[in-house]
Amino acid sequence: MGLWIIFELAVTVVICCWTTNWLIQHVILDAKRDLQKAALAEQASIAPVRKEGETAIYRNMLVPMGFPLTTGLNLSRGYQFRRGNFGDIWSAAVAVGKGENYICFADGMRWTVGTVNHAAKQLRAYFMQEKLAHVGIVPSVSTRGGFICAIAAFMASLDGGVAHFLPAVPRKDRALDVLVIDSWEIAARLNGSENWYKRIIVCDHSAKPPGLPANLISLHELIDDKESDDTFKYECTDDTDDNKEFLRISNVSMETTSYLQGSLVSSVANFIKTFPMAQSLSERDKLTVVLDQLEESLALQIWSKLFAVLLHGSSISFVKASDLRTISSSTTLLVVSGQAQGIKDLVSTQLQKCNRFMFSWAISLLSEGVFSGCARISTNFANLRCVYIMNEVACARHLNFFPEEIPQRESTDVRRLTRIQLNQIRALLGARVVMELYAPYTIMGPIAQTNIYDYRIFPALVDATFTCYGTLSTSLEGKLVDSAANPDLSSAKRQGLLVVRGFTIGKPLEQERLDRAMKLVQNFHGGEGWTPLVGVFGIWGSDGCFYEFK
Repeated sequence: MGLWIIFELAVTVVICCWTTNWLIQHVILDAKRDLQKAALAEQASIAPVRKEGETAIYRNMLVPMGFPLTTGLNLSRGYQFRRGNFGDIWSAAVAVGKGENYICFADGMRWTVGTVNHAAKQLRAYFMQEKLAHVGIVPSVSTRGGFICAIAAFMASLDGGVAHFLPAVPRKDRALDVLVIDSWEIAARLNGSENWYKRIIVCDHSAKPPGLPANLISLHELIDDKESDDTFKYECTDDTDDNKEFLRISNVSMETTSYLQGSLVSSVANFIKTFPMAQSLSERDKLTVVLDQLEESLALQIWSKLFAVLLHGSSISFVKASDLRTISSSTTLLVVSGQAQGIKDLVSTQLQKCNRFMFSWAISLLSEGVFSGCARISTNFANLRCVYIMNEVACARHLNFFPEEIPQRESTDVRRLTRIQLNQIRALLGARVVMELYAPYTIMGPIAQTNIYDYRIFPALVDATFTCYGTLSTSLEGKLVDSAANPDLSSAKRQGLLVVRGFTIGKPLEQERLDRAMKLVQNFHGGEGWTPLVGVFGIWGSDGCFYEFK
């Protein structure tokens, strides 16, 4: 009789354990998951047919086949819709924030958007009065001078002007009307090149030293930082306002690429679209940009996020922190390079100091698709909800050169975060993480970005060979094509060179580069608008995501 009771108890315990496990797996965890596994297994919209030597066309699921890509803001104008431009964005951003949301620059100085608007309008009036259309900007846009001059030049772009971001003071005449530089020391070393410009604006608070040319003027003589203005009136005069030039940017080789207003609004709209309903932007958000390893392409790649945040009345900070734990506790959105020291420290030093029990619990939940902030290592991350990790394509040097032949794929020494490390970062920061892929001077905004709710762990072989960057931006569609130099990559196996088309791709300005680009494009159905991203090789996963070869 005693044995029978023991047997019944054992069976009861087994049934209870099995039932509990079933309830946890199929009821509790299913209810807590941000996104079901079926949704993560099918993230792209794929064309039903493909041409010889290339894969089918892939798109983000948010822009299904047969629907237009994200072209812009879709603003109503009578019974028509228009894509919009910088004027629409800035006028709405200033009005929504009522000039009270702020921008904190890299030096720690904080200005309200209203103060920035007032100063930029004054500078724009100066540009118009002196007929200064082409504005070359050397200072970083994370500084007060660089940012204000950029906004003023963007305002002038509505009337035919253009902002031209430069990596350094030009050594040749770039046909600029005005050059913006950091200091009087730089001005003193221009060695006669000051004669190339009608005006040179110096972002230096100190007095102008004697003996410098008359066309040099301090930025602080042109603007007033004591006043605030929460209005910017812009009225659309025609339906082609998105085809006006927005900005130009030169890389370290002084190769210049031009972008239209349409590129800006498409990129901004894509960023807003990536937020799920439960995570949408609001005036409570604060975007913090960590400058480490981001300065080179910041003048092109930051605007989509910056203007999207300002459109919702939020604030922005630029910081030079190498330790992410020092960011402001009010930060809700964080932008950081995948090569930044702060990220490297998280997956090395900080990983060894965290609460191991809570960390293991958070990692276990993430592996089941359930997010938890229980292992957060700093109270400064209490409000942090999403981290954007920016990654440049592995072979960025090929992108702007446009070689006549596609090069052979080669491995690089660029270290990428693995899926395990991404979940470690999620656990340590107590925030969701999005991996983004960028072509630094070729495309405005990301080529692709992972889903905010994608916490999947892949087999070690996959992580060792590829980096997953999620689906393409809603502004782009793409395909992978065969190339003679890479016979081991077959489009029949969804492998090859990435070719894209859409609204955020820049145009080379130098005639030689433009000719090479046009010749290269002809090899990939050039009449259909396709642009090859030379050196970017990958594979489409069964989930529709783009996986770049390491």
